[in-house]
Amino acid sequence: MTKKSNLENPDSAFHKLVGRQALFVDEYMKDSNGRQAAKRAGYAESSWGVIASKNLQNPVIRMAIAELRQDIAERNRITVDDLIAELEEARCAGLSANIAQASAAVSATMGKAKMLGFLTDQIDHTSGGEKIESGLGHFYGKTKLKEDDMYDEE
Repeated sequence: MTKKSNLENPDSAFHKLVGRQALFVDEYMKDSNGRQAAKRAGYAESSWGVIASKNLQNPVIRMAIAELRQDIAERNRITVDDLIAELEEARCAGLSANIAQASAAVSATMGKAKMLGFLTDQIDHTSGGEKIESGLGHFYGKTKLKEDDMYDEE
């Protein structure tokens, strides 16, 4: 029996999205660029950055994105271990090439560091100095959805 994707599950966070939020999430999944997702979702140009920031802080939207990413990983049978192994292979190949490819080795090492959470490209300014949990554990069972968390700004 094949596991249903989150999009097929009527209880998924994606199905709780209102208005343009679903379109925003669809667009965000293309390139993980919130501002461009807001633009492509049809929000007003003057509010792209604000909408992107608000949407990406919305617990329902964050959960929908996490569910879709999980679907993609499962559909493509990708695990973190697979990706780490590929990066290690690339790093070793870069170091052992006839002419050492230091940039390839560094790039692979940086990729591994990012995947393992040792290096991030973004800074979360919303934590107020509190510890920010990584992974999906903080979404499941701990996030209580409130009606005021579900908004759709024009």
